[in-house]
This record gives sequence, C-alpha cells and structure tokens, in this order.
Amino acid sequence: MKKADLQIIIKFFSFLVVILSIVSYGQIFILKNNELWSTITRQGLFWTYLFNGVITLTIFSTLIFLKKKYMASLGFFFLAGSLVKIILFFILFRPGYSADGLISNLEFAEFFVPYGVCLFFEVFYMVRVLMKD
Repeated sequence: MKKADLQIIIKFFSFLVVILSIVSYGQIFILKNNELWSTITRQGLFWTYLFNGVITLTIFSTLIFLKKKYMASLGFFFLAGSLVKIILFFILFRPGYSADGLISNLEFAEFFVPYGVCLFFEVFYMVRVLMKD
C-alpha cells in the first residue's frame, strides 16, 4: 500500500470518528426525552455505532487497497461490502431487537441512523478519492 493511500485512510478514519461522535451525541440528545431511552441505549447504541464505524473503515480501506488493480469492479466490491455489513448486523444485533417479537421505531433508528451516516460518508469520500485519480 502506498503512503498516499494510507494517508487517505487515516484522514477518512479521523473524519468518520468526528462525524459518528457528533451524530451519536445528537441521537442521544433526541432519545433522552423518550421513555425507552434506558432500554434502547443500554442495549446497544454504542455497539451499533462502533460496529458500523469499524465495518465502514474496513470496507473503505479494502476499496482503497483494490482501486488500482480492480478499478472496473470497485462498485461490485462496494455492494458486496454493504451486503456483508447488513448480514453481519442482522446476525449480531437482530436477536436483541426482536426478542419481544417487534422492532420498534427506536430500535430501527438505532440501526438506521449510524448505518445511513456511514453509508453516506463512505460514498461521499470514495467519490472524492476516485475523482482525484
């Protein structure tokens, strides 16, 4: 891996941590006013953000590593990574969410907010990187 690629990954990681921190604090601020705050948050808000951040960083790093050799197939690698992220999420987190047989709006938001933020940021940053090449 070239030094420039490593710098891109470090910059991406830094921005990802900042953005996920801001969004998670915003989500906590909004959810604190809900009666399910303690149940939902203690069950995994931190873990969903950590999971999405780590998987997003892994997918992004893999795409940066493969961009020179497999430029034409990079979109397929991205889609495969996103599919793996969703499958792993449902394997690891779904049992806790559907223990009562229902997935509430708060539980859905606990998954979708960090996933959506990571997905948007990953696509946005990857487009910027690819436009430079």
